[in-house]
Amino acid sequence: QYIRDFKVVSGLSEDYKNGSFSLDMEVVNMGSADVPVLVEAVLFDHGDEVEKFTESVNLGSQPTGINFSAIVPSVRKWNAETPELYELLMMIKDTDGDIIELIRQEVGFRTVEIRESKLLINGQYVYMKGADLHEHHDVKGHVVDEETMLKDIRTMKEHNLNAVRT
Repeated sequence: QYIRDFKVVSGLSEDYKNGSFSLDMEVVNMGSADVPVLVEAVLFDHGDEVEKFTESVNLGSQPTGINFSAIVPSVRKWNAETPELYELLMMIKDTDGDIIELIRQEVGFRTVEIRESKLLINGQYVYMKGADLHEHHDVKGHVVDEETMLKDIRTMKEHNLNAVRT
């Protein structure tokens, strides 16, 4: 028994204060007989449990889809300056409570939208100042060494660029 696939969708409410969380999982049984298991997902914030989802399922020969969703109050928002991440643990347990499989995934809550031709992250306007980058070394051609890459990044930061298109 294992988790074949999962999809996490996390965003913010209209007032950008609460988080919306959704987890879709596909669990599979490779054995020939039906097996009862416990599917569990726990969302942590710095080690503190925020949400816990549990569902008992009887896994047969066909994949089983499971969906968990919740509203997380007063969520810490993810952005480039403060990349706030939560920890998600997804587990399959047998009837004795022993873990068969455990998957860890980091989850961030943010909303990216374009409103009135402006880029908004978590409702805040982000001014984009960018440039095209065609990596090229004056001696080595298209083989750019680390020193040249770091010099390019420093030069872009000195000129307040926050976006690069390659």
